[in-house]
Amino acid sequence: MRRKTLLRKYWPEIVSITIAASAVPLVAGWVPPNWLYGFRTPQTMSSLEEWYRANRLMGCYMLASQVIAIISMGRISGAMRSRFGQDRVVWGVGWACVSSVAGIGACVIHYVNFG
Repeated sequence: MRRKTLLRKYWPEIVSITIAASAVPLVAGWVPPNWLYGFRTPQTMSSLEEWYRANRLMGCYMLASQVIAIISMGRISGAMRSRFGQDRVVWGVGWACVSSVAGIGACVIHYVNFG
């Protein structure tokens, strides 16, 4: 019973760490071109150099977004909980996901504007 309580208590952090861990292979350049995992566009699939450059950029943005998510998770989930109710887990997991989408969006904007 105690293990379930601890897992539930730290679920938002586990989600953020999992997202960040999935970005590490992209940053390290371990992921070859594929149609399942990575920053896939016709341009990134056109050459190996472009694939690895774009995915390194994506991995960096994803790592940064999750570091920011974990650092700010307590404040965000606390503020949302006091205003709208629910528990910390609901807002924390939501914040991890929103941060992830923001990281992807920032990467796309960077890639489109700076190549």
